Amino acid sequence: MVKIVDVKRSENNTTKEVFFSLVVQGDIEFVQSKETGRTYATSRQCIISSTFSEQVALQMVGKQLPGNVEKVDCEEYDYIIPDSGEIIRLSHRYEYVAEGAKVTKPQS
Repeated sequence: MVKIVDVKRSENNTTKEVFFSLVVQGDIEFVQSKETGRTYATSRQCIISSTFSEQVALQMVGKQLPGNVEKVDCEEYDYIIPDSGEIIRLSHRYEYVAEGAKVTKPQS
């Protein structure tokens, strides 16, 4: 199960149309740090586009959806860590996968 934890307001670069996406968060998971070897708790998050108005999207916060947030391979891209400004290169993204559905593969 995942939980809708927030709403994100965005604007289409071309049409300047405003739309709202749902921020979903998966269950808690425990990961071992590659640097320190210590275990820490985390959860995966991703954003799902929607056609909802802001009012409807905000009403969805707190609701649970069947499925998981999965790590999906993709083309490499640069990501700036917000807290430090450090630029890292990633080759994955996180995607919501509904219960019973398969992870989508990027088109070549």
